[in-house]
Amino acid sequence: MRQSIGNDAPASARPRATISRRSVLAAGLGLAGAAWLARPARAQARVKIGYLPVQNCGPLFVAEDQGYMRDAGLDVEWVRFNAGAEMVAPLGTGELTAGYGSSSPGLFSSWARGVNTVLVADGGKLVPGYGSALTVVRSDLVDQIRTGADLRGRQVGMSVVGSLYDYIMRNLLEQHALTMDDVEVVRLPSADVNAGLAARRLDVAGVGEPYAALAEQNGIARRWMTGDQIVPNMQVAGLFVSERASADRPLITALVTAYLRGIRAHVPGQNSDPAIVEIVSRWTGVSPEAIRLSIPNYFDPNGALNVDDLRRQQEFWLREGMLASAASIDDHVDPGFVDAALRQLGRV
Repeated sequence: MRQSIGNDAPASARPRATISRRSVLAAGLGLAGAAWLARPARAQARVKIGYLPVQNCGPLFVAEDQGYMRDAGLDVEWVRFNAGAEMVAPLGTGELTAGYGSSSPGLFSSWARGVNTVLVADGGKLVPGYGSALTVVRSDLVDQIRTGADLRGRQVGMSVVGSLYDYIMRNLLEQHALTMDDVEVVRLPSADVNAGLAARRLDVAGVGEPYAALAEQNGIARRWMTGDQIVPNMQVAGLFVSERASADRPLITALVTAYLRGIRAHVPGQNSDPAIVEIVSRWTGVSPEAIRLSIPNYFDPNGALNVDDLRRQQEFWLREGMLASAASIDDHVDPGFVDAALRQLGRV
């Protein structure tokens, strides 16, 4: 495995290969999975995958460290990015084979402009019990802010414009007949939210894990409404491939197969399995304790995408004036790779 993660990453946080537990995995995947593992080794295909050092990319980290990528015949060069938007150009040109990206106005805008990236598998949804994108209320205001209507006149953290947390907070306001003019909008990235809460520059904020867990642990804020309560079943992110790479269907099917195995190992153990926690901690730099305290992320074990929700999101951003025109979403979603992978792995 080759890595391009930057010289500023501490050695302890840099990915390193670990030995996969084949016997345990074969039992967990059933006969279809065991047959996949028993196949003879193939020539390794070189691919370049973009990732973010965040917990949401856990299935990718597990797929690499547990050997699923290698089993699929893939030699991966991992390229670290600080934001999903940074991957759009290299995916569009084919410099990257694949990457983890969020649904956002930037994504829909790139599709409308003719950037032909292809969404091939689920990268996270907000479903009951898995609201890892959420809201927090400053601890001294818990008794005063109980519903969305109580946000009127408050300092509300909405992260950067067009972000997941911006989307969640705009929806929360709309659901309580409020507009952004009814609150004091504060634009702070997730990493700065806790400092803003501690300094009383924020009353409420949309934020992700592990920041919400750390805020609660340090007595700065309390978790309030979770993303699955505000925008249920939202398609948060996905695994994207370049148009060039998508033409090699056996290659991308192999990649998706490894990724789905990563999902199936990651989801049930992300807060409790020491091996999974250690992998995610090493790739992200987030402490194991913070990972264990975080609300877990959900990924469909069969890779299914909520395309209807992607349409809803695009319509929302059009109404908000964040998009000039609509993209044909169906032209950029290809479920065929997941279908082919499931023929090998079986459904769960």
